[in-house]
Amino acid sequence: MEQTKNIIDKIDTIQSDNEVPIILSNYEPTTDEVSRLNINSNNLYNDISSLEPYTIIQEEYLDLIKENHLNVFGADIIFSSKKWDFSNLKNDFNKYKQHSFNFNVKGEPLTDFYETFLKLFVLNAILEDGSLRRYLINDFYFIKVFFVYLQSKNVYLLENCTELTVNDFLTLQRAITAETTIVKYQTTILKMFNFYSILTNKEINQNVINVLTKRNKNSLKITQKNGLIKLLPNSFMKNLTKLLYDDIINTDFNNLNNIELKNYRKEILIFILTQTGIRPEEVLTVPYDCIVKDDLNNIDVYFMKYNITKSIYGTGVEETQTVANEKVVKIISKLRDNYIGTYLGDKISYGQLRDFFYQYCEENCSKLENISDLPIDSFMAKPLRKEINGKGKYINIPRLKQFRVYFDSELKRRGFNDFSRAKLLGHHDEKMFDYYGRDVTTLEEDINFSQILIKDFINDSSLKILGPKGNIYTKRIRKFLDKLDKKKIQGAYNIEELSQELMNEMPIRTKLGGCCIKPYSNAECNKNDNTDEYLCSYGLCENQCHFFYNCMYYYDKFHEMIDAYNHNSNAGYEKFASKELYKIQQMLKGKLIPELEELNRMIEINGVETIKNNYPGVVEIIDNYSKIKGEIDLWMNKTVKN
Repeated sequence: MEQTKNIIDKIDTIQSDNEVPIILSNYEPTTDEVSRLNINSNNLYNDISSLEPYTIIQEEYLDLIKENHLNVFGADIIFSSKKWDFSNLKNDFNKYKQHSFNFNVKGEPLTDFYETFLKLFVLNAILEDGSLRRYLINDFYFIKVFFVYLQSKNVYLLENCTELTVNDFLTLQRAITAETTIVKYQTTILKMFNFYSILTNKEINQNVINVLTKRNKNSLKITQKNGLIKLLPNSFMKNLTKLLYDDIINTDFNNLNNIELKNYRKEILIFILTQTGIRPEEVLTVPYDCIVKDDLNNIDVYFMKYNITKSIYGTGVEETQTVANEKVVKIISKLRDNYIGTYLGDKISYGQLRDFFYQYCEENCSKLENISDLPIDSFMAKPLRKEINGKGKYINIPRLKQFRVYFDSELKRRGFNDFSRAKLLGHHDEKMFDYYGRDVTTLEEDINFSQILIKDFINDSSLKILGPKGNIYTKRIRKFLDKLDKKKIQGAYNIEELSQELMNEMPIRTKLGGCCIKPYSNAECNKNDNTDEYLCSYGLCENQCHFFYNCMYYYDKFHEMIDAYNHNSNAGYEKFASKELYKIQQMLKGKLIPELEELNRMIEINGVETIKNNYPGVVEIIDNYSKIKGEIDLWMNKTVKN
């Protein structure tokens, strides 16, 4: 102990030409260790102190460096220590675990120069923001990785770092991480160089700046698209919300022990996530008095208050509101009648909620119908492999954050504009408008439909595509399949691969009553072109295709059009009735009649029972074929009254 004290005394006497300590020391009695940090390594301290007159930031950090013991917003920090702990800055609304900075590095430690500068960078960010914000944890990690790389290349001064070194570092990272993360590296490293320039008055090499500001736009665009949170299948969401709601409403509080009560509250939190679109972390701090009642034209409407914490990781929060439907109001009312607290998620962590949900999806997989032979791509959590009825199956599980995407996509489908949805989601930046909204057809159904189409073509050599280019597309798909190894086609997993290959060659988009097939991969419609929208919506585009099993859809449409015709005819609007009749006859000639003819051909080849079993959607048509044929003949021969 005495020897340690002598070391400390000796260290503290070492001074620079400016008579301030160039080595800071820290004695920690619990570990009997001495931490040393040469703050003038590679002349860092002298570079700053020799710049009089000082800028405000230079003067501030010269003073900070002189003291080893610092108090930062109530956190006691020892500058020379290898670990800084800011846990005291955590509050109810900060759900992140990491509130410390570890300056230790496996293998070769950071030099005193890099460690001192990294500590000044961290201090500067915290003091500027007035709190510890989440981005700084990431910045700290990126800079530490970069400094370790520089040391491995024997670059011990930042001014000696060239554009080649930075380029090599980014190339190395590209091999192991996504392009979006590369951009974060670039942004953070440039931020670090800018701070170094401000602190030391040294200019950054312009070539280095060019490397750090250059973006690989194509790769970034692909990565961002692939990284989008996926939209969950509509069928799963219906099953989940019904199961959760029924469990919650039918549960008797009087029969619950403490563990069961906590699990019951977790079910409520998950149900709220599915209905309101708030972030998983934020549902934990929804206040118990969250329901707000309002009057809209003598109709009671309800909203739910919650606290946004996404962009405020320090002491502040922002209260906002989202919609609360009748079911949300009902279950929160039931909870408040039986259990009172500060927040709906009192004593529940995000990890506990997530683990409970994963277990819930596993235990109720038969009711949720989330079982499949192969993992389903739209579920983003790791699937669970399990033997069910003697066969290996996958239980597909979503991530909690996918409910936010589903909520926004559903609002979009119902016609809510970008501004209304952004307000409910707590977004203020225009760049976030329509960030979560997904086209249900594009993201959920296209791949599924292409897989079904591949299976149908493999299982039935007589299947044909109908439509203006139906024969061409039928031949192209047959040719596509004929090129492939038959063994490859038979594998269930390879159906996914085949459908993706087919989609790359001939983009397929599902539409009501059929699909749209493009002749080649880049033949995308210009959605801003009114002509394309007109051709598509009126079924005039030559790329629109349909199948014999779509006949029930067009038969129902046939009767909807008859209703429109009768309405106009009975009201005396003969001109409009004439137009409706023309539309009916065109639809019959282009869609329903060819489908019925193709249905007859398929029955002759495969037999009526096989068609009924394989395509249950056509059973009603087959059973009422004569009646339907008579209706079609009647309307095809019909003329408008003069």
